[in-house]
Amino acid sequence: MKAFLILFLLVSPLSATYVFRCEEAELTQEQKTRLFECILKGEPPRTFYDPDFHYLKAKCRRISSSLQLEWIPPSLWQLAVIHAFFNDPNIRIGILACGGQRWEPIEYEETLHHHLISADQIEDIIHCFDHHSRTLPNLCNLFFQVNKAVHTLYLRAEGSYLKMLHLAISELPPFTQWKEKQFPFWKSPWIYNPNSAEIFYTGLQDINLLTEIVKLECLAHENGEWVLYRGYPSSAPLSTLQFEDGNSHALSFGSTLLGGAFFSLDACAMTYSKPHQPTEQSFLALRVTPQELREFFRVGPLHPLIQMLVDGEMFHAHTKIATKNAQLNEHKTCEGYFMKCNKTCCDPIDYITNSTMTPEELERAFLFLCKKSGSIFCYPPKNGSF
Repeated sequence: MKAFLILFLLVSPLSATYVFRCEEAELTQEQKTRLFECILKGEPPRTFYDPDFHYLKAKCRRISSSLQLEWIPPSLWQLAVIHAFFNDPNIRIGILACGGQRWEPIEYEETLHHHLISADQIEDIIHCFDHHSRTLPNLCNLFFQVNKAVHTLYLRAEGSYLKMLHLAISELPPFTQWKEKQFPFWKSPWIYNPNSAEIFYTGLQDINLLTEIVKLECLAHENGEWVLYRGYPSSAPLSTLQFEDGNSHALSFGSTLLGGAFFSLDACAMTYSKPHQPTEQSFLALRVTPQELREFFRVGPLHPLIQMLVDGEMFHAHTKIATKNAQLNEHKTCEGYFMKCNKTCCDPIDYITNSTMTPEELERAFLFLCKKSGSIFCYPPKNGSF
């Protein structure tokens, strides 16, 4: 019997989604475990914080010499995982198990906030994320199950992104079956708009919009960039300031148009692609370089598969906040938005803050970035740029 090809779908926030494949029959369980550990430690955004772990492809090939590399746009990869959730009962069970009995996502950064005051180096943050990742059940097996399902879809589409997109959308169940198939949105503690799932589903039917997003992510990949998405209820430029009290605060960005698909659809950019009330809605697709990512954003050092399972998306980014005084001592608390509420926090290693900029300087620089490489998708449709 012809051996099945396994795909290792690896997401790089700096250049998009990479696909490694090899003959399943050539891999022992020990090799699978070693490859999985290698991927968890050697993939961005982990390598964004841990630059000593380079050359993931070479390290994986030392484990299995038959590995090959492919690339898939990140939003298409996440759509394929959603497709697998609905069409493979074992994958559905595995994803729901990672969510926990109450279907509450693991709040890595909420937990991290309590450790920051004693953090001396970035390894403390990595250790915090790794500690909570170990609580997820059967993660290695689920990793291979997901990749096998996505690989099947990729083969059926003959390697065509657009064919893969059409297949994934056409084979999603009708929205009336989503709750029956245990789509976890309804049990999430983060629901503000109970109609978000239906709005999200309506947006998924817009094949032209999704095609444009795939093209945009391909362009970013060619330029060594990463696309960040944020939905918001207007077409005005975004602000990194709270003008009513002058405090710098964070803006939340998803790593794909579908970011938050399992747990936070009301905050997902796709939810803003179609109207659910007679008001203007928009989402921003922002292309960022590695340098711009380091300067303006913080991203937890967590593998995209794990982030997908516990928070419903591949990566989540927050804009860094800026101190009111650029010369502020690094161990002093800074005021700003962090995690869901206004409070003070301590950030001795600049994980949250950009301490070289005042709030006003960060605001100007961020707006320039949006004008330079941001695309706004509005409803009703308007000019697609700032």
